[in-house]
Amino acid sequence: MEIDLPSHYAEFLKAIFNNFNAEIIDDKLFIKCDNTTKENIHFELKNLLKQQLTEWKFSINTICVVIRNTYKLDVDRWLIFPMVGQNIDQSKINA
Repeated sequence: MEIDLPSHYAEFLKAIFNNFNAEIIDDKLFIKCDNTTKENIHFELKNLLKQQLTEWKFSINTICVVIRNTYKLDVDRWLIFPMVGQNIDQSKINA
């Protein structure tokens, strides 16, 4: 898993580096983990980010579509939360 945050979040990246089995390569933080550990890390990251960036909105396992390209994001964040038409539950569509 790769974590890439702006440099002004250096303290946050340092905390992640110290708490997880992480490596730093070219100013990006990489965490090696299995699937269950990855889910736990995503949950913890979401909670930590939510505490530090209270005005932002966060979600886990988001599907994002940009010009016919579909991306599945592990943890995503928005300064302006998606509008109702953009915020669709894919599980209801695929059911």
